[in-house]
Amino acid sequence: MKKSLPLLLMVLLVAACFNPARDRTDAWSKPGATEDEIYADISSCRQQANAIIDRDALIDSDINNVTASNNYSATATDFEANLDAYDAQKRYRRLLAECMYGRGYALSSDG
Repeated sequence: MKKSLPLLLMVLLVAACFNPARDRTDAWSKPGATEDEIYADISSCRQQANAIIDRDALIDSDINNVTASNNYSATATDFEANLDAYDAQKRYRRLLAECMYGRGYALSSDG
């Protein structure tokens, strides 16, 4: 239980961080786009970004399992877990922004 607690805290921290300003529909604009279109596009981009983040987390988990089976210490410190969560948050934001830019959107001046 003690070994899984830092991992659980990291997952909760990452989940809490996935609500950045760029994740709001009012942060994005596109000439001629309706509110419904913006919502649909950002929802699709969120799903794509989350799928990539989830895939990467599974890969990291597999790597940690192999490392642990080779008798190396695979226990992340709280600091390492926080860094991992921060990196995942930054990557999520970048993926979301790239997706929205690719669909012709720009960040609003107040977003």
